[in-house]
Amino acid sequence: MTDWRRKLATARERFHSQGLHGLALHLAKKLYSAIWKKKDLKWLIHKDRVDRLFDDAYDIDTRGITELADLEVAGRNRIYGLPHIASDPDEFSDAIASLQIRHEDFIFIDLGSGKGRALLLALSFPFRRIIGVEFAVEFYRIAQNNLIRFAATGTDTGRITLVHSD
Repeated sequence: MTDWRRKLATARERFHSQGLHGLALHLAKKLYSAIWKKKDLKWLIHKDRVDRLFDDAYDIDTRGITELADLEVAGRNRIYGLPHIASDPDEFSDAIASLQIRHEDFIFIDLGSGKGRALLLALSFPFRRIIGVEFAVEFYRIAQNNLIRFAATGTDTGRITLVHSD
């Protein structure tokens, strides 16, 4: 059997056993893995520098790449989770700014909010509310602490709500 036929058979089996949602999540995870394998040392060095600059500026902890394996996760969806990688501030801002919307008409929701960096970055836009949902209790607690520390810089964080749930 050719490689593509084997992959198609595997996709069909997954669809029949887990439905369209399970197949879509599996494919997303495969795509993520393929992209991640292409990351090189130069990218990791850049990421570490960006992470350090952001975190040091606000005395917070959003940096790093963390696998879910050793974390306490709420719910049954650990198998669909991906490693925590904090958003790049410039990439995040460019992506959100490029949306052709009136930000104030929307609520920003980050499913898998990790340590909360995207939530803090979303404060730069006039979203009505900002909600972070995280299923790893360790990340949820770090995000709570980061929110407190960020607020201590004089930034109004009142639009942010953190939720620990799956």
